[in-house]
Order: sequence, then C-alpha cells, then structure tokens
Amino acid sequence: GMLLLNAEALKCRKSACSGSRPCSSTTVTCERDSTLCFVMLRSKPIVSLTRGCITEGNCAILKSFDPNVRCCSTDLCN
Repeated sequence: GMLLLNAEALKCRKSACSGSRPCSSTTVTCERDSTLCFVMLRSKPIVSLTRGCITEGNCAILKSFDPNVRCCSTDLCN
C-alpha cells in the first residue's frame, strides 16, 4: 500500500510576499516527507503572506505559534 501513497507528490503554491506589492506564486512539487501545503498570513509588523510545502510536525509547531496558519493536503490547496 505504501507505493500507492507516495506515487504522486503533492504540489503546493510557494510564495513569500510582504507589503502592498502584488503577490506572485510559483508551483512547487513537495519533498516526500512534506505531505501538506501551508499558508500563513500576518498583519504585523507588516502584511505578509507565506506559502509552501510543510511536514505535519512542522505544521503543528507553526500553528502553536500562530493560529492563523492553515495547512491542507490536496494539490494547490494553499
């Protein structure tokens, strides 16, 4: 069953933007252990948007620091 699980790597949007400039993103294929996409929006000290691939463990850590972090498990869900 494991082969089926890893047959298709997850694709996520990746971007790191701040301030008022338009935010562009690229599409990346995640490493095998990064099974989630994430998006993190902050308003302080300046508006910033960060997106990319993440592991489940790191998602949990990020969420403990910032409740606005969202992680999801389907292609380009972020």
